[in-house]
Amino acid sequence: MSGIPPGAELFAHNRVILAERLHWPDGAVGDCEKIDRMHPGWHTSWRREFGDKPAGFYAFHDNHSWMEDHLYGKTPGELWVAIETHRCPHRTGF
Repeated sequence: MSGIPPGAELFAHNRVILAERLHWPDGAVGDCEKIDRMHPGWHTSWRREFGDKPAGFYAFHDNHSWMEDHLYGKTPGELWVAIETHRCPHRTGF
């Protein structure tokens, strides 16, 4: 065993490091953690504006296809709605 945490734990650990290094807005990590807790299988992050992608909250799920865009919300509430209404053929049980 390598000591590297599995999938979701590694993502959550790296999210904290990225937030510190990239100077995320205050509260963004907590917002992401709350969304992830309330939506198991989803992984949330915050990103600055990059190219044609606006700043805000982004999420993908465990069965995410590399061809599928991450869900987006300018605010945690908007991302929450996007997750709640998302129907993807790659997600089982939906």
